[in-house]
Amino acid sequence: MSNFRVFYPLESVAMGGLGSASGTSVHGLQSVSTTTSFNLEQVFELGQLDIYEYIETLPSVEMTMEKVLDGYPLIYHLGSVGCSTSTLLNRSNRRADIFLSIFSDTIESSSGVPVVQAYCSGMYLSSLNYKLPIASNFTESVTYIGNDKIWISSASGTWYGRTGYAFNGDFTGDDTPASGVQRRQMVVMGTSGSIFPANLPGINASGYNIDTGVFSAHLQDINISANLGRTDLLELGRRRPYYKYANFPIEVDCTIAMAAGGDNPGDMINANSDTDNVGSSIIKVVIQDGTVFDLGNDNKLSNIAYSGGDTGGGVVTITYSYKNYNHLDVTSPSDPEGMT
Repeated sequence: MSNFRVFYPLESVAMGGLGSASGTSVHGLQSVSTTTSFNLEQVFELGQLDIYEYIETLPSVEMTMEKVLDGYPLIYHLGSVGCSTSTLLNRSNRRADIFLSIFSDTIESSSGVPVVQAYCSGMYLSSLNYKLPIASNFTESVTYIGNDKIWISSASGTWYGRTGYAFNGDFTGDDTPASGVQRRQMVVMGTSGSIFPANLPGINASGYNIDTGVFSAHLQDINISANLGRTDLLELGRRRPYYKYANFPIEVDCTIAMAAGGDNPGDMINANSDTDNVGSSIIKVVIQDGTVFDLGNDNKLSNIAYSGGDTGGGVVTITYSYKNYNHLDVTSPSDPEGMT
């Protein structure tokens, strides 16, 4: 019997390295979306108004996934199997096969043989975003791009010379987080934890947020992102690109919001037109499931936004925006490559 609808227990995603016959399930997945574009060019000629030829160029496939941080492997790590180091450059060189499976609406978990499966081959990492808010769960959002997608609708379906579904569902209905969904209290502070820019009010000279009953800096939302972009490398004799290279240098952005207060309730950053105002800062964010976001030592403050505190009764929030280039090492004990 056909499905009357498709909703969250019927969908699962698995990922593997390029050419994988199967993959590893993405746990904690909150959403998945795909966009497929068929790119067209028009050729006209002198002598007639009608189109001369309507040329179809390369299709574009984009898949965006968001998961909670929960101790299971990150999407970023599942999509960079085979890399030798945790650097952004090394991970960006890996390609992934992604399998989106849809199951019957008569079952309560994605297990067994799917009804249909989308196989996206040779996908490249396009963007990364990590959100660590105070009011909800920590999340990872990742976008991959490529040029190939095949829908398989039977166990005898063929795809790139292979037969059958690439991946059967393995959810048993009692899936639980590996180490708990990460939330605000799970950012590791103190001298053995996260390191923040020392120019943030309340952060000490070593970059630590010290707890003396209350933290010296009232940090709130943290957002880390990088957009790799991709450019096709083409060659005569071949329709598809033989590679899509990441557009280095890549800007890595980190915004840190904090509630104004403490001994220095302003943003406490001077802007002097006669001299340089900001130096380089270390940023390393550590959370309890062992995930570490290391943005290196060369982060520079680019913007400060002071807002709130209006007559509606809200408090003042200050958001500090930092940038570096090319440095974003994300490590986790659950990394399939074991890089922590």
